[in-house]
Amino acid sequence: MPITPARVFDSRHLSPVGPLASGATRTVSVANSYLPDGATLATSNVVPSRATAVAVNLTITDTSGSGFLFLAPGTATAVTASSINWTAPGTTVANALVVPLDSVRQLKAFVGGGGSAHFLLDVSGYYR
Repeated sequence: MPITPARVFDSRHLSPVGPLASGATRTVSVANSYLPDGATLATSNVVPSRATAVAVNLTITDTSGSGFLFLAPGTATAVTASSINWTAPGTTVANALVVPLDSVRQLKAFVGGGGSAHFLLDVSGYYR
């Protein structure tokens, strides 16, 4: 189901704040969207509870070193691929992808390769 693109996570603003370093993971909800300030709720349940996957635009920014970020369902325990890669500090790059959700509308981000990055998630649709 396509929707008007909605910001659901921004590590520069939403808790927990800060770039994700190599070897770290972060589990984030895609249920609600937020205004650009990152703190003000824009829409509750922008991704409904019955959704099984989301179409997202993943953006990484303010990178250090080189590395990759992998998005998976919130229950994932291991990296099986990369969703986006960077090769230099100070990079901003985006990639569109479809990612399965866990049962509570969460995704897990994994970072590897030695670097770190802030990341943003904009949802443009969901699957039931």
